[in-house]
Amino acid sequence: MITNINAENLFLFKNELIDILIRILAIKSLTGYESELADFILDFIKSFTNLNEVNVIKERNNIIVFNKEIDLDKKNNQVLALVGHIDTVDNVNEYNLRVMDEKVYGLGSSDMKAGIAIMLVLLKYLYKSRNLIWIFYDQEEGSFINNGLNVVFSKYLDLIKNIDLAIILEPTDNYIELGCNGVCNVEIFYKGKSGHSARKYSYINPFYRIIPLLSKIQELPEFEAKVNILNKEIVFKSNFVITDIKGVMDDFRDNKFRNVVPEYAKLNLNIRFPFTFNKRDLMSFINEFLYKVKADIIKVVDYAPAGGIIFNNLLNDFINYYVKYFGDLRVKGKEAYTDVSKFTNNSISAINFGPGSPYLAHQKNEYVLIPNLTQNFLFLYNFINSISFK
Repeated sequence: MITNINAENLFLFKNELIDILIRILAIKSLTGYESELADFILDFIKSFTNLNEVNVIKERNNIIVFNKEIDLDKKNNQVLALVGHIDTVDNVNEYNLRVMDEKVYGLGSSDMKAGIAIMLVLLKYLYKSRNLIWIFYDQEEGSFINNGLNVVFSKYLDLIKNIDLAIILEPTDNYIELGCNGVCNVEIFYKGKSGHSARKYSYINPFYRIIPLLSKIQELPEFEAKVNILNKEIVFKSNFVITDIKGVMDDFRDNKFRNVVPEYAKLNLNIRFPFTFNKRDLMSFINEFLYKVKADIIKVVDYAPAGGIIFNNLLNDFINYYVKYFGDLRVKGKEAYTDVSKFTNNSISAINFGPGSPYLAHQKNEYVLIPNLTQNFLFLYNFINSISFK
C-alpha cells in the first residue's frame, strides 16, 4: 500500500475515484429509496475486504464499517469517523453521468456522492486501520425525525461515543466548515371559504390574506452569531424563507381542482437559525411573529438544533495539517443544517469537509470538480497516514 500520495502517484487513484463516482451516480437513491445504493456499498466492501477483519453493520439503509480490532481503549491513537449521507434530492441533470471539462455531472454529485466516492476508495485502502469508522447513512435530506443517524446513534451509541472527530463530507469546496445552523419548518394556514371560482359571492379567497405575511418576512432582520476562532471571525446568520404555497381543503387535503377556491392557503416557512437560538427562544419568536400577521393555524413540522464547535487534540491536528497542506486556513461557518449537529449535540467533535460545492447543492445540472475530488482524497489519505492510523 502507498503510505503517502503525491502529485506523481495521484493518477493511480484519480481514475478509480471517477469510476466509483459514476457508478454510484447511476443509482438515483432519492430520500427514502436508498436500498439499491446501500446494497451496492455492501457488495463493494465485500469485493476487497476480508470479513474476518472488519465489522459491517447494516441497519435500515445505514452502514457502519470498522476493523474488528478497533482501538476503543485508545492506547495508541484516537478514533476518526468518516461520515456521509447516501440520499439525494431530485432535480434535472441534462449531462447526467458525463465527464466534461474536469467536471463529473450527475444528480447528487456535489451533495454528496463525491464525498461517498472518496469514503469508499479510502475504505478500500485503509480498512485495516484500527482507528477508523465509516458511517454511510440514509434520509438526511428529509425530515430530521427520519434521519438515518438517529438510528445509528440510538442503536450503536456505545461505539459512536468513542469517536474523537467526525468528518462529514458534505459539500464545502474543500474548506473547513465548523458548526451549522439549525433548521425549523413551520406550516402556516390562513382560512378563507371554499367555493366555485366562477361565482365570486360563493367564496372568500384565503390567498389574499397571506400578503402581509410575505411582506413582513422580507422585512425580518438577520440574527447573527459570531465566533472568533484561530484569529478568524466566523459568522452564522438566520434566514426566513417561504418554500411552498398551496391551497388545501377543509380536511387539509391538497386542492386539486383549478375551478375551486380552497378553504385554506397553506405556506411552509423554512427557518435557519444560529446556535444562539435555543428551541424555546425560537418558538417564542415564531409565535409572536405569526400572531402579528394573523395566522389562523401554526404547525411546527420539523426541527433540528444548530451544531456547535468542539475543539480537541484530533481537531487541532487536523487544522494544523490542513494549514501545512493548503498553505492557509480556509474556514467558515456552515450556512445550512448538517449532521455536525447530531455529533456536537452528543459531545463529539465534528466538522464539514467535502469536495462538492455548496453553491451547486440541489441545483439543476449539478456537478463536482475533479480537482476538488482528487484534492480532498489526497488530503484525507495523507492526513490519516500522518497521524499513524495503522
